[in-house]
Amino acid sequence: MFKLFNNPQPANVWFNKAKALLSLGRFNEGLSALDKELAIDPRNKDAWVLKGAVLSDLGRVEEAIGCCDKALSIEPQNSQAWFCKGSWLGTLGRDEEAVKCCEKALSIDPRNTEALFWKGSRLARLGRHEDAIRIYNEVLAINPRNVEPGITRVCQRIFLDDGAKQ
Repeated sequence: MFKLFNNPQPANVWFNKAKALLSLGRFNEGLSALDKELAIDPRNKDAWVLKGAVLSDLGRVEEAIGCCDKALSIEPQNSQAWFCKGSWLGTLGRDEEAVKCCEKALSIDPRNTEALFWKGSRLARLGRHEDAIRIYNEVLAINPRNVEPGITRVCQRIFLDDGAKQ
C-alpha cells in the first residue's frame, strides 16, 4: 500500500485520463494526455493506437497510420492496430494496402467483424463485388444484427468502453 504513495503517477494514469477526456469530446486535451503517457511509457501499444484514432479524427491520417506502425513495432500481432491502419489507409484511397492490413488483422482474430466489414467495403470499392458479398455474409454469420460501424469511432470505442484493456 505504501508503494502507491511513493509513485505519484501509477502506470496508465495519463492513458486513463486521456480516455476520460476523449469520452467528453476534448480531443486536443486527450491527445496531450496521450503524449504524456507515451513520454512515460513509449511501449504502450494501446496508447499508440488510441493516439492514432484521435489524430485520424482530427484529419491527421498519415500521422495516425504512423501511430499504428509504432504499436505494431511493439506488438506485431495486434489485430486492432492492423485493423485501424487498414481503415485509415482506406480513407486515403489506398484500398489494396487497406485490404492487406485487414487480412493481417483477420489472420490474428478471424471474428473481428469490423475488420471483415472494412475489408468487404474496400473490396467493393476495388470492383471485387463477389468477394465483398462473401465477406459481408461472413460478418452477418458472426453478428446477424451488424450495422455499418463508424470505422474511426470503432477504434476509439475499443479503448473508451469500460471493459477496455489497460
